[in-house]
This record gives sequence, C-alpha cells and structure tokens, in this order.
Amino acid sequence: MDPPPAKRPRLGDQEIVAPRLQFRVHWGVLSLHSSFFRDLEGLPQPLDEPKVDGCPIVELSDSAEDVEVVLKALYNPFFSSQKPLPLSAIASYVHLSRKYDLKQLLQTMVERLTYENPTTMEAYLLLHSDNEYTTTWITSYDGFRSTWST
Repeated sequence: MDPPPAKRPRLGDQEIVAPRLQFRVHWGVLSLHSSFFRDLEGLPQPLDEPKVDGCPIVELSDSAEDVEVVLKALYNPFFSSQKPLPLSAIASYVHLSRKYDLKQLLQTMVERLTYENPTTMEAYLLLHSDNEYTTTWITSYDGFRSTWST
C-alpha cells in the first residue's frame, strides 16, 4: 500500500506517517525535542527500508490531527501564547508529549493549564481581579461540555 501524499513535499529529511496523512519533517527538530526520536535515529535500519523521495519513513499509530498540532508546536516557538488554544490541542500536546518524551512541550502545557486554572484562591483572585467576568483562553471542543468562564 502506498503511503498518503506528503503534506509539505519540499521540506525536511524524514517522513512521519500517521493514518491518512504524511508529514515531511526535519529529523534534527524531532531529535532536539524528543529523546524517543533521538534514540530511534541511532537504531540500525534495514537496507530495503521503504522511502519517500529518498527520505526514511516512521509510521505512527497516533491520529493525524494529533500529530499535526504537535508538529506545529515543535516548529513554532510561540504556539503556547496562541489565544485561544483549543482544549483538543492541549489534549494532543499532553498525550503525545508523554508518549514521545517531549519534555519541554509537556512543561509548557502544564504551565499554561496551571496558570489558567489556579489551585489557590489567592492566585485565582490575582488572575481575575480586573474583571468580574473573565473567560479563559482554553476553548472547548465538540463532545465536551464544560464552563470555562468564571
């Protein structure tokens, strides 16, 4: 079975294949952020390994949507300041960060969640002191019902 078409055919030196979608990425970016990919690079590869345009393929079982939002975060240093940030994206960041040992991405998401959901009354009042009705910048997604307003 042929892999799906590359999303960005001119970029990178590695193919990441998720169900229904293929990404061309820079192995250096992956290995910089993830010990999983750094260690994977050092493993011997079979000589008849399939390639796309000369680039090795790594197949992931994760959803294409999760992989896409995480790759965007790895390539964009300002992703965590994006407002609003969908809860589904945060879930993807946390899930794949834990799975592929993306420590900095996980730390950034924990900091954002902690900031927007303080655990003490003092921190809550500091965050919401300027407005009696404040909406956080984490948005819900279809199928998830919750009030994120205070």
